[in-house]
Amino acid sequence: MIKLNGKQYQLFFSNNLEPLRALNYADELFFGEFERLSGSRYRILSIIRKGWQEKYGLESDIATLKKHFESKLKDERWADVLLKEYEEKRAVLTGTLEKEAGRTYETTASTDLAETLILIRKQAATLDSMSNMLHLFSSLVGDSFLERLKVYGKDVDATNQNFIFYTQPIKESKYAKLLISELPDVVELSKEDAALSAILRTGAYIKDDVSALLEERGVKLENLFEEISKRLVIAPSDLCYLTLTEIKAALEKGVVNEKLLADRKELTILFYPERSLEIYEGDSAEEFLKSGAFGAVAVAIENVTELKGQAASLGKASGRAVVVKNSDDAIKQLKEGDVLVAPYTAPEYLPAMKRSVAIVTETGGITSHAAIVSRELKIPCVIGVQNVMTLLKTGDQIEVDAENGVIRKI
Repeated sequence: MIKLNGKQYQLFFSNNLEPLRALNYADELFFGEFERLSGSRYRILSIIRKGWQEKYGLESDIATLKKHFESKLKDERWADVLLKEYEEKRAVLTGTLEKEAGRTYETTASTDLAETLILIRKQAATLDSMSNMLHLFSSLVGDSFLERLKVYGKDVDATNQNFIFYTQPIKESKYAKLLISELPDVVELSKEDAALSAILRTGAYIKDDVSALLEERGVKLENLFEEISKRLVIAPSDLCYLTLTEIKAALEKGVVNEKLLADRKELTILFYPERSLEIYEGDSAEEFLKSGAFGAVAVAIENVTELKGQAASLGKASGRAVVVKNSDDAIKQLKEGDVLVAPYTAPEYLPAMKRSVAIVTETGGITSHAAIVSRELKIPCVIGVQNVMTLLKTGDQIEVDAENGVIRKI
């Protein structure tokens, strides 16, 4: 939890992400789509320092979003409507990507290069916002699903199997897997619990499929990015530090603001206080934080022996905590029998996850990557443990009690 201008913000994501990709989750096009889909929007503060992003949402908006999401459980058709819209708009984007794949752009006018980028951004906006919304849904509302399941029976193994069955993706994608095709002891859910399960399963598929689409987009637009960077005399990776509007203007002028690029690489802030995005970089970003009295909300570290989070895969395990911020450190530092503690996980964390006896993350919902993989590996996992990256350090001996969503120092 942090404060800016006297308001409290809660951490949503913490990951490696360049400003341009982060902008896909911060511009008005994204938030307009988010509001249309969920009935609400939220204010964000995204701080990207040397490629590492910490994205925060205004605490009061999170409470409003939670109420909106809870009301959606009364709509049994919402999951089906979302999936149908996703598949339709996904087909539009993939059609455009197929058209652009392998195309050469040497003779293409600069204005057309920019318009192609903008078109693809517009087509991806709904998919980006839907993925983000469903991630927040699983984080804010999905945590109740396990407790709901416990009402149906007291057998821990049966509850865990039903938990996996009812939260696994509605269908497979590149990363999303169906872990249990049939379950003899499946419980019959109430209408509201079934609606919650349907949204979680739809979200598990959509979030992973959007991640795969982002990778595909990068591959199929490689020629486009190379042509633009060649005309601007910069590296293709430098395009990740410019907005689409800035890229269009640079193509028209034939020159890039090199100081802007250098400043963005050091520090970029995306601030969305109402209905327009503010961007700060370098010294102006530092000044923005300073003038807003930015800082972490004080957390008492002394005598903390127990942390609470959201159970994502049931079970209990103990081991040495290895607290890391990225996959490279996780793979280097984590040994067999350790507990992985990270802001989040992604596919590149997998070698370290396979050596772990349990997984703990600071962010995420029950259909996040950490949750899905831990269930596949059959190891305990607790997610959404606020301030865990501060309250634990590498070397701490901890117990992960995922049946109760508790981390204990031992």
